[in-house]
Amino acid sequence: MRGDFFCQMRFKTPVFWFFAILLSPFIAAAEEPLFLNTEWLRLNSYEKHNDQWQTHIRNSEFFFHDNGQNDPKAELSAFIAAAQSTDENASSNNRICDYPARLAFLNQNGIDTGSLSDICAASEFGKIISATQSVSLIFADGYFGNPASYYGHVLLKLNSIKNPKTNDTGLLDTAINYGAKIPPNENAVAYITKGVFGFYKGSFQSNDFFLNTVQYADQQSRDFWAYDLTLSTAQARHMARRAIEWKNAKFDYYFFGDNCAHRVRDLLSEVTGTPIAKDNGLWLMPMQVIEGVARQQNNDEHRLIENIRYIPSGRTKLFAILDKLSETEMHALTQLLDGNNAPLNELTEQQNKTILAAADLHLRKVISDAKAKSRPDANIANLKKKRQEVLLSLFRLQSVDARLAQPQKPNAPHSGGRNGSAITLGTIDDERLGSGQYLAIRPAYTDKLATDIGKIADSTLHMGKAEFTHFDQNLRLQKLTFIEVENLRAAKFDNRFEPGRVWYLAAGLTRHQNRPENDLKGFLTVGIGNNHLFTDKWNGYAMVQLHATENVAGFDRLYVGARFGLASQIGERTKLYIENTIKQKSNNQQYNESRAGIRHKLTPRFDITIDFQQASENDERLMVGLQRNF
Repeated sequence: MRGDFFCQMRFKTPVFWFFAILLSPFIAAAEEPLFLNTEWLRLNSYEKHNDQWQTHIRNSEFFFHDNGQNDPKAELSAFIAAAQSTDENASSNNRICDYPARLAFLNQNGIDTGSLSDICAASEFGKIISATQSVSLIFADGYFGNPASYYGHVLLKLNSIKNPKTNDTGLLDTAINYGAKIPPNENAVAYITKGVFGFYKGSFQSNDFFLNTVQYADQQSRDFWAYDLTLSTAQARHMARRAIEWKNAKFDYYFFGDNCAHRVRDLLSEVTGTPIAKDNGLWLMPMQVIEGVARQQNNDEHRLIENIRYIPSGRTKLFAILDKLSETEMHALTQLLDGNNAPLNELTEQQNKTILAAADLHLRKVISDAKAKSRPDANIANLKKKRQEVLLSLFRLQSVDARLAQPQKPNAPHSGGRNGSAITLGTIDDERLGSGQYLAIRPAYTDKLATDIGKIADSTLHMGKAEFTHFDQNLRLQKLTFIEVENLRAAKFDNRFEPGRVWYLAAGLTRHQNRPENDLKGFLTVGIGNNHLFTDKWNGYAMVQLHATENVAGFDRLYVGARFGLASQIGERTKLYIENTIKQKSNNQQYNESRAGIRHKLTPRFDITIDFQQASENDERLMVGLQRNF
C-alpha cells in the first residue's frame, strides 16, 4: 500500500520531486561504491588528476594489484581477495597483517575477513596497536650538524599509559618517525641537492623511543618536548594503525615541501578532523605543527594538548650539574675521569653521588661521539669500562639522598618559538648618507637575536634573505644572501666540559661596505673557531675567517679576517650581541667593523630591533626596525 501511495505521488504531485531533490545527495552517498570511500582513498593517498587516479605512494610493491597505484577499485578487490584467502596461509598472513588500517576499514564496512583479525592482533604490530593508550607529539629542537635538522624535528610516540607523568619518558614505548632514506656516506653537496629537489624517498619507521633519545638527545644533544594529546584511546589506535601501515609506503621527500612536519600534520588532521597547520606552498616547518596544535588550546571542543613535558638532553643535564659544582667537586670530577678516584674519598656521599652522575653523563656523550667518529675500538672499550665502574659506584650509593641540580625548564616552543619567516621595516641614520629606510625579507630563518625560538640558541640560519635600502628616492637591493649559517652554540663538546667548534658559512651578493652606490659583488665567507658558555645566558665566541669576493677596492679577491663576539639573553624577552670583525686589506692595513644589536619581543609576532655599526673609516650607521614574524 505504501508503494502505491508513493507511485501516486510521483505522478500526481510535485511534492515527491521536491523531496527527491532534497534527499538526492544522501541517496547518492548511500550508493557510492566502496572504492570511492574517502577513507579508502586516504589510506592509499589517492588523488584524481585529469580524470586519472594517482597516488603519492611511489613503490608499487605496497599495492596488491599490478595497477593498484592508478586503480582504487582494482586495489580494493585485490586486497579483499587476499584478506579472505589467507586464514590458513601463515606466510600470506604476515603481509596482510602489515595493513592494520585497511583491515579495520574492511571490518567497519561489514566485509568478512574470517579469523584474520584475531591472527593479526597477535602479530608484532597488533600488540603495539592494542598497547597504545594515548599519543604524544614530540618536538626535538634544532641541530646544526645536519641541514635537514636545522629547524627541529617532530615525531609521534605511542604511549602505553593514558596519562604520562611529568618524569615519565616512556623509553620502551613505540615512536613513529618519518624521514628520508639516505644512502650511507652521502656527500654534503649531493645530500642538500637531492633533499631540496625531492630525489630521496621518505617513509615511516617505528622503534622503541629510547633509540630516538640515543640519536637526538645523546648523540646530537637535542632537548625534547612532549606534547601529550587529548586523543581518545580509539583515536590513538587509529593513528597507530595508519602510521604502521605506511611503514611499507615510500613517498617523495623534500626538505621543505614534504617532510616530517607534513606527514605528522596530515595524520593529526585526519584523526582529529581539525585543520592543524597550513603550509605556504613552499615549506612547512616543525614549529608550525607545534603552534598549530597549541592554537587549539583555547577551543574547548577541539583542545588537543593535555600536558606538556620537557625532556632535557644529557648535555643539558650535565651542564646543569656542572654549574652547581664547587672548585673542589670539579677537581674531583676531572681526576675521576683521569683515573684517580682518591679525591672522592675526601667528600661526602652526597657529593660523590653528584660527581658520579656528572661523570656518567659525560662518558655517555664521549662514547656516543667516539662511535659516531669511528674511533679505534680500544678507545671505546676503555671508555665503556670506565663508565661501568661509575655506574657500579652509583648503584652502591642508590640509597643516598643527593638532590641533583635540574636544568631550568625553558618556555615551551609554542609559547616562545617563532615560525621561520619575517619581514622587517625600519629607518637608517647613516653618517655619510643621512636618513633612509630599509626593508628585510627573510624566509624561514633563525638568528642569534631571536628570543626563545625553540631551535638552536645563539646561532644563525638564513636560507635566503633580501635586504633593501632607500636613500634619496632610490630603492636598491643592498644584499642578497643565498645561505648564511653560523653555529655559535655547538651541540657537541670536547676538551672535557667546554663547547666544541663553532663555524660560519655565508654566500650571496652584497654592496661592499653597505654603500648603495657600489655594484653588487658576489661573496663567500667561511670561518671556524671556539665558543665559551659563561652561563646559559651568556655565550662568547671567536673565529678566523676566509673571505672570497669579486674585485672590491682595497681588498684582495681572497683575504683573511677574524670575528669576536658576545651574545646574551637579558630576561625572557630581550637579547643583545656585541661583535667586532677584522679584515686584512690588500695594502696590509686592517679594516675594523664593530656592531652591537638588541632585540626586544613585544608580542609573539612583533619585535623591536636596534642595530649599530661602526667601521674603521669613522663610518657609523644606526638602524631601528619593527619585525613581523610569520
